[in-house]
Amino acid sequence: MHRPRVWRFTADNIRGWVDSLRAEIRTVGLLASEAMLLLAFASHHAVCDGTPGYAAAAELLEQRAEGDYAYYADIAAFMTGRPAPSATVRWIEDEETVRARWQQLVAARRAFARP
Repeated sequence: MHRPRVWRFTADNIRGWVDSLRAEIRTVGLLASEAMLLLAFASHHAVCDGTPGYAAAAELLEQRAEGDYAYYADIAAFMTGRPAPSATVRWIEDEETVRARWQQLVAARRAFARP
């Protein structure tokens, strides 16, 4: 009988966990899932102020940021106030409004996560 995998991770080993999940996602070819995982990884580091971890997440997103997923890299950049890497993404509202909303979300998560 197959037993489901139980993921146990901490902030110290989140990169290993993400790499394991990415490998499984790539094996089955779920590009949307990989892009969402990388956005969650970037979000985690944006909320935790993890600059080295964020840089790794952003780099992975930029590699994946093509076609339908280009806006994920922009969102990751918006969360930390960095310049958007994609010149091809068009937002319904102006870019500054979208950027401000993502920064507000990160600020709210930081306030919630820290006592």
